[in-house]
Amino acid sequence: MRDAAEGVNQSSVRDHNERLILSLIQRHGPRPGSDIARRTGLSPQTVSVILRSLEEDGVIERGALMRGRVGKPRTPMALRADGVLSIGLKIGRRSADIVLMDFLGEVRQRLRRSYAYPVPDEIFAFLEEGLTQIKAGLSDEQAGRICGIGIAAPFELWNWQEAAGAPIGAMDAWRDTDLAARIAEVSARFSLDAMPGKQMAIDADLGAGMIDE
Repeated sequence: MRDAAEGVNQSSVRDHNERLILSLIQRHGPRPGSDIARRTGLSPQTVSVILRSLEEDGVIERGALMRGRVGKPRTPMALRADGVLSIGLKIGRRSADIVLMDFLGEVRQRLRRSYAYPVPDEIFAFLEEGLTQIKAGLSDEQAGRICGIGIAAPFELWNWQEAAGAPIGAMDAWRDTDLAARIAEVSARFSLDAMPGKQMAIDADLGAGMIDE
């Protein structure tokens, strides 16, 4: 049975097909090309070309041969843990967390800063300090594999003033803060967009790497 989101073979949607294949491997684990083709609806040739390219890019790697009762052994393709790294930022009422996650969703590093209540300048200062610290501990090759920053934060932070115990008006600065734009600025400053098209659903994965307050 094919997955609901099927790929298409036109070259103009190569990035879409790459993401489709990577998402499938992420959800279902290492898979041989024939199984990936069957599940995505892509042609075996298209899958083979994309897998070869992803392997050359160091994003995926070959697993141990799968030997069945009949037919030739098949080689499953797996996500390479260091193939893509990502940064997660969680903004909470009493603290903020920054995590470095690998392509398998494992947390490689975690930083935390506590505060009375969150305000934009303090949060983004912490983010930049944290990124400086994290990148200092990575090789140039590893740093070049950071695909971007995902963020988890309460909706309309300025309305969390009472819950956070903040003085009246203390969190109003969030009203005029464009989180997406600020994150994009930081990403560009720290060159975290070196792997366009390889970014997975970081926001959805943040829960696996964060600890609730």
